[in-house]
Amino acid sequence: KAGLPIPSGFSLSTAAYRDFMTGLQAPIASILATADYTHAAQLDAQAQAIRALICRTPVPAGLAGELRVAYAALSAGAGSDSGALVAVRSSGTAEDLAEASFAGLHDTFLDVAGDDAVLDAVRRCWASLWNAHAIHYRHDQGYAHHEAQLAVIIQRMVAAETAGVMFTANPLNSRTDEFVVNASWGLGEGVVSGILTPDEFVIARGDLRVKARTLGSKEVPIVRNPAGIGTVRLAVPADQQEKFCLDDGQVTRLAELGRRVMEYYDGLPQDLEWAYAEGEFHLLQARRVTGVEFTWDEDINAGVPARHDDQTVWTSTWADDFLTGGVTPLYYSVRVGGEFQAVHDHTNKIYGFPELAGRLIFKYRRATAFFNCDIAKEWNVLSLPASLRNYDYVPYSWDGELRAAKFNLYKFARMLVRLHVLEPKTGVFHWLSDKPGGVYHYLRHRIAEADGPTPDELRKLSDEALQAQIKKTRALADEWVLTRWAGFNFWAVGALGSLGVALKQWHDGSNAAACQDLISGMPNTLMVPESRAQWHLADPLRRTPAVLALFREINGPAFFAAAAESAAGREFLERYRGFLREHGHRGHQDRDYYYARRCEDVAIDYRMLRAYLAGDESVTPAPTEQRLVANREAATAEVLTNIRRKRCGWLKAKLFARLLDYVTKFMIQRDDERHYYDRITFQTKKYSPNSGGACWTAACSTRRTIFSSWRSTNSTNCSKAAPRGPWWQRRSWRASGFSIAAIVVRNTPHPIWSAVRCWRSRRAVKRWRGNRWPVRDCVDSARPSGAPPASHASST
Repeated sequence: KAGLPIPSGFSLSTAAYRDFMTGLQAPIASILATADYTHAAQLDAQAQAIRALICRTPVPAGLAGELRVAYAALSAGAGSDSGALVAVRSSGTAEDLAEASFAGLHDTFLDVAGDDAVLDAVRRCWASLWNAHAIHYRHDQGYAHHEAQLAVIIQRMVAAETAGVMFTANPLNSRTDEFVVNASWGLGEGVVSGILTPDEFVIARGDLRVKARTLGSKEVPIVRNPAGIGTVRLAVPADQQEKFCLDDGQVTRLAELGRRVMEYYDGLPQDLEWAYAEGEFHLLQARRVTGVEFTWDEDINAGVPARHDDQTVWTSTWADDFLTGGVTPLYYSVRVGGEFQAVHDHTNKIYGFPELAGRLIFKYRRATAFFNCDIAKEWNVLSLPASLRNYDYVPYSWDGELRAAKFNLYKFARMLVRLHVLEPKTGVFHWLSDKPGGVYHYLRHRIAEADGPTPDELRKLSDEALQAQIKKTRALADEWVLTRWAGFNFWAVGALGSLGVALKQWHDGSNAAACQDLISGMPNTLMVPESRAQWHLADPLRRTPAVLALFREINGPAFFAAAAESAAGREFLERYRGFLREHGHRGHQDRDYYYARRCEDVAIDYRMLRAYLAGDESVTPAPTEQRLVANREAATAEVLTNIRRKRCGWLKAKLFARLLDYVTKFMIQRDDERHYYDRITFQTKKYSPNSGGACWTAACSTRRTIFSSWRSTNSTNCSKAAPRGPWWQRRSWRASGFSIAAIVVRNTPHPIWSAVRCWRSRRAVKRWRGNRWPVRDCVDSARPSGAPPASHASST
């Protein structure tokens, strides 16, 4: 019906197997009652007894009659008295389990002719459900033996010149943008059974080009018996072993067939058996790929309009610094692959570096945003002299090459001119200013834009008005990222590097930690009053015994509801509401949209209050803040005094003070910007359940499902009908990935994310070459279970 090249034939459903097994389940259960699954010889003997029982049991007359009629129809015109040559293939229901793969455990019989022989082959297929390997595997997987069933396919034999299997997603690395073909001379049974080493081809899903090929020895393929019925194993001549059994054109044709099959099955990865004969490919069998956890990360990356190749080197150390928790597809596609990629492309065109524009800077993989090391190296060479370059995001082995790379002063000067002329708001001083386009202009004059509509206001918007509001918010976010892009990636890197160089060359004081002291204890950041307000929220609880007793009596967020029943409690709640008005958009564990803000989940502040009340109330944040500020001021005075004693010291001290002032402004801004951008991301988060109209209510049953989508789907207006089909299934699988060990969490774990992230030193870089993706790093065994991670000072 689908127009696929399938050999003619018929099938026996699992109902036929159930009818045949009537009366056999009890004796089989009796045989297995004493099974010892650790004793291979005993289990094999019991399996043989079960198979012998099945093979000597007659097929019910009605079923046998139907099979003979179907086989006679298939044999019409075969030109043989014994009937058509057919393949009798097993197809087990357990092969479709997502968490296990039973494929290959059951038998297929080739070159069978005659209705009696076909009936016998069918029985042997059914019996193969009870071989020792299948019995043991079902037991290990916790799959009940009586629930296993088997269908049987009877189809005309294909005189295959070449045959094998194809996966329409790569089971070796779980990439869904690659197909894998295993092929050998002769029939496919040699490949399926694993008795030979086949040729392997890796194909790009997009253009179906062959990305990689591995020559197999193809030692003993299975072929049809040239002397009669049946199959034999033949040794392959050396010249045939040393050549591929398919050329690239044939592989592409086969991949086209695989893509058609996958599209027929709703775009879900398929495990196919195929044969090639007389210039045509034939599809023998198709089943869903099982036992592999696909997350369709490649679909997310494909949504970013940027290029990369398989030779690109990627690192997770950028995410270690700036995104210390798991990254959802929605956050990646909106912010990392959206805002960051767009601004990267725009600014490099402005700078006069078109070779960097249009290249993917972040790649999504297993809930982490991996950074492009190649771009990091090239950007460093183009923008900074060797002494100021940032070596954090390239492999150690590249350090020498990066340090030796010649700095082009002309390109650097041209970049500075172009930056200040074509995008002046990103200039060296403008971006930190209160002028229009500067960071503090947003912080002081554009708060309402960042907050956006309330949830109630959003729900009242039409689809068209909602889409317009989303575009407005995204435009504001793009502006904000552009304002700070050069500041974080160029001006700050250069300033911090210059500060370190100047300190090393001009200062010879005794304070070995001078550099750290100079950039610690920043005064008057927006984070300071928030921290103080958190601390002082505990004061009314301490001062009011009745409210404190209520807090200790009612465990959890229910305390806030109970507090409203007393005057003292209402007074506390009024103070708390004032705190939420200023800081309710914060409190999340990490920057991803997934994490709850304090205005969404009062449990965040309940835990905070409980921690403060458990501590010593006499120890307040103020002394610590004052000590850090005093250390910074003392270190600054000591360094400047020391520098002034040097030759031309007054000039050096003046330059150093100006440089330190710039770095200080950057460090203050680094904390302040979070408060503002958290407003934008919270506004974006509020759109997610609304941007798809009714479809989100109908199809997104959990928060995980929403945040496991990405921007191109999340912003689609689908209010007329709830979406169906593979897209939602893929997203559901991706969401379920957040609850398995493959997900990455480097902060206090949320229940949805089981922590398995290695705490690595800087530049722990993985090279991804060809079609193999590295295994994730293991958990750091040195860190005690449940211990919090080291804090990360950097942010962007």
